[in-house]
Amino acid sequence: MVESLNPLMGFVRKDIPDTFNEVSVLRKHETRFLHALDSDTVLPPYEIIIHPSAVCNLQCQWCIGGRVLEEKDSYKNSDRLPSFLIDPGNMEKVIRDVVNYKRDGFGVENVSFSGITGEPLVAKKSFIRAVNILKENNVRVGIFSNSVLIDDELIKRIPRSSASGYTLI
Repeated sequence: MVESLNPLMGFVRKDIPDTFNEVSVLRKHETRFLHALDSDTVLPPYEIIIHPSAVCNLQCQWCIGGRVLEEKDSYKNSDRLPSFLIDPGNMEKVIRDVVNYKRDGFGVENVSFSGITGEPLVAKKSFIRAVNILKENNVRVGIFSNSVLIDDELIKRIPRSSASGYTLI
């Protein structure tokens, strides 16, 4: 049994695909991980998730968004979280800061757009501006969406999914 050979294997989650478990992530980012251990420099994360909007076009019964608002005391008197990144100028500033955040040769490699209480494509203009900047800077882009708001303009910008399971835009 592998766990008896390596006691660390007992800490590896088996409920997620190998591509996403801790061992695979460490192997893929071994250089970054080892550099972080040997340096006082705080390295950028290899991936970030951006939630551009707290607004959603659906009210899916299984979505956690409604429960997030119910559980957060600070939002009980509000119908949603702030959506500052719907403004394309705000999104551009964040994205430019992301692509410029480099330390010791490392930078953010992947940016995913998602939503906890909202649908990322509600912020379509901001999303398109962000994708253009990220593509210019060779940052991979992913999106988690209910897809209802995808139109011809977005179809031109969202090509096939890559072999890595990451949508390259």
